[in-house]
Amino acid sequence: MLAAMAGYDELDDSSYQGSTASSTSFMKVESLQGKRIGIPTTYFYDNLAPEVEAAVRRAVQELEGLGAEIIPVEIESMEALLSAHRIILNTEAYAFHHHQLEDQPEGYGPRLRLSFELGQYFTAEAYIGAQRLRTQMREQFQGIFQKVDALVTPTTPTAAKKIQQFEKENTFALQSMTSTANFLGLPALSIPCGFTSEGLPIGLQLMGRPFSEGELLTIGHCYEQFASLFKQVPNEAEWVA
Repeated sequence: MLAAMAGYDELDDSSYQGSTASSTSFMKVESLQGKRIGIPTTYFYDNLAPEVEAAVRRAVQELEGLGAEIIPVEIESMEALLSAHRIILNTEAYAFHHHQLEDQPEGYGPRLRLSFELGQYFTAEAYIGAQRLRTQMREQFQGIFQKVDALVTPTTPTAAKKIQQFEKENTFALQSMTSTANFLGLPALSIPCGFTSEGLPIGLQLMGRPFSEGELLTIGHCYEQFASLFKQVPNEAEWVA
């Protein structure tokens, strides 16, 4: 699949001509010797569910055991990044959908419709400020990826939700870890790193520099084969109980 997607596509106007992604950059390895794994010291490991934190920190130790060098990384302005992400996401979504929101509001679920409609209330000043912050954050992450090959964080601050909980709770909280890659245009990979006492899966997120998909898959595959969690099937009955 990576071979089919990697590189420039002349038939796709949004495809980037300077893409350096390549399917040959993915390798099946049994050691992560020489890989530098960054662990954020701020934000990403704050306010985690205890079982999530335990599973992710155990995974970090296992990555180190596989030969990776673990490097603490300080990332500034993460709270501001999340605010900017929401401003840009909601504003652009409203700009794209506003005619249909007016003509066919019933075509949207209530939560999604509210999210899109909020976009009309952000000022041009707020939108431009958010875009400027995105540029600054991209520059900060470029510097970080000169020191590490990948960042490792939880995928979500809690384990997977049962469907009844998911429908009732604020889904923005579940996006708090994955918004960074989406906002900055970075490749990211989520793989299982454990289960809760209820049998619900816990995710480990790998983020990399632009076009480093192959490297993330190399690291992820090595860990996945070592941990062998893909061989365990959660209790599906408990998911919907």
